Amino acid sequence: MKARYEFKYLITDAEMETVRSIASAYMEPDPYAPDGVYSVYSLYFDSNDYYCANATLEGLRERFKLRIRTYGFKDHFPVFVEEKGRVGTSIVKRRALIDRKTVNALCLGDQEPESGWGTKSKKDSVTLDRFRGLADGLRMQPRLWVGYKREPWVSPFGDGSRLTFDMQLMVQPPRPDKPFKPRKNAWESVPLEQPTILEMEFNGASPAWMQKIVHCLQLKRVSVSKYTLGAVQCWNQPWARPQWSTAWMPY
Repeated sequence: MKARYEFKYLITDAEMETVRSIASAYMEPDPYAPDGVYSVYSLYFDSNDYYCANATLEGLRERFKLRIRTYGFKDHFPVFVEEKGRVGTSIVKRRALIDRKTVNALCLGDQEPESGWGTKSKKDSVTLDRFRGLADGLRMQPRLWVGYKREPWVSPFGDGSRLTFDMQLMVQPPRPDKPFKPRKNAWESVPLEQPTILEMEFNGASPAWMQKIVHCLQLKRVSVSKYTLGAVQCWNQPWARPQWSTAWMPY
């Protein structure tokens, strides 16, 4: 597991074209996106008092989120449990592949089936155990579906650099009885100050070409949490105040 850095920016359509033009000289389209863009769906867990959403809004330097992620709802799409944490300025992610047939039981907090959760390796089993330990310890349950379109670019040089454009952000609360089966017509669009979230990910120092993009376009780094944006929009909580309506903050 490697610590990574993840810088986010809100950009216009014109800025997106400029970023793509510069990045294409150093990056290549992600081979896992054969059409250039794929869908991302994440079911986020949180406590009754929305610990994770509040940690983001309060700007805590060490915080985490738990989610179950997939890229579609047909049987051939893989399903992953994920823990995404922030330690200081770096991002740490843990991910485990599990069997789609067991996901609903996992979401409901059921006992492990006799056949197991469908993890494929010892590492995945350890990650899943940690996920369940955090969820059970903080009494976290599925709270919100977050979906969006992603255009990913990756480095061909093996340095771990990655650039993504995330668009068309939408959310919906999960169903109590079938949390891992979102309703087709229940998605709500989430407005952003600009239409696209640009994410730059890298290990160590940011590549010079990424710094060039930021400098040329005078981009301002912000903290943008897709889950918190959706939580503020969907839940009538005391912390969902008007000043958080955009749910982004200068970093």
